[in-house]
Amino acid sequence: MIPPRLKAILRWGLALCILAFLIYSLTSRWDDFQSKGIAFNWGFLAICTAWNAAFFMTQGHVWRQCLRFLGHDLLLTDALYIWSASQVSKYVPGKVMLFLVRVGLAEKKGVPKVGTMISIYLELILMIITSGAVALLFAPAAFDSFKTWHFILFGLVVAAGLATLHPKVLSRLVNIGLRLLKKEKLDFSIPFRQMLLCAAFLVMGWMMHGLSAVAAVKAVGAQSVASWPVITGFFAFAWLIGFLSFLTPGGLGVREGALAVLLSAFYPQEIAIAISLISRVAWILAEVVMAGAFWSLTRQSMRDAS
Repeated sequence: MIPPRLKAILRWGLALCILAFLIYSLTSRWDDFQSKGIAFNWGFLAICTAWNAAFFMTQGHVWRQCLRFLGHDLLLTDALYIWSASQVSKYVPGKVMLFLVRVGLAEKKGVPKVGTMISIYLELILMIITSGAVALLFAPAAFDSFKTWHFILFGLVVAAGLATLHPKVLSRLVNIGLRLLKKEKLDFSIPFRQMLLCAAFLVMGWMMHGLSAVAAVKAVGAQSVASWPVITGFFAFAWLIGFLSFLTPGGLGVREGALAVLLSAFYPQEIAIAISLISRVAWILAEVVMAGAFWSLTRQSMRDAS
């Protein structure tokens, strides 16, 4: 059995190897990059970061709603700080840092460990379903036209997603997860309509992430060849690949590699790689800025209360 520390080293090593390969591929074609008259734009990097932050706020809001469904309420600023701080922590070596940080911070606000764990599961289920639906809805448009099987697959994913969000199915899935963690079974029921509203809210968030993707294209000085919906589908699919791979922290490297491959359908390879790397930079910046901003707000509210 591989020791946890060695697993962390291997995961980070793989992530760094993938990123190093992408950076090498970009720098080795730097002359081609410059010959196209492309120049980096800081303004669009800022816009890309801002849209990512807006996307993260939709995720933080949905997590807060999941907590409320379970009977635990947090102030919006507290919830967004806890959510964003846990997101930043996933880059710290260790497979479960996101869970540990979120559970620990939420516990200080009176939320029990089990409640936080279940809310994270609910959030991840919603993220997987909505990212898959967005990817299947928009990404196939990049390849000539929609085929019949695209519509069939999209319909199957949506149907499976709706079935998963049904209270009976959802509670069973969560309790399976609790059983694997050797936790006691928990009886709860979340209104189906509320889960659908959360899913719709996340779809809106994915569209914001698509706008950040368009800004990433502009940030490297490239022209927007692919449409906003198609790029949104690409980015949603790349996130899903990175998340489901479980190979690297936060999908680092895996997501960028998948995104570069997808974008190469529209852009030269060096530009596709540059877009994927810039999008990761903006993603991390948004996580750090958001965590810092809401940490400051929560500290200020505590001072005002005292």
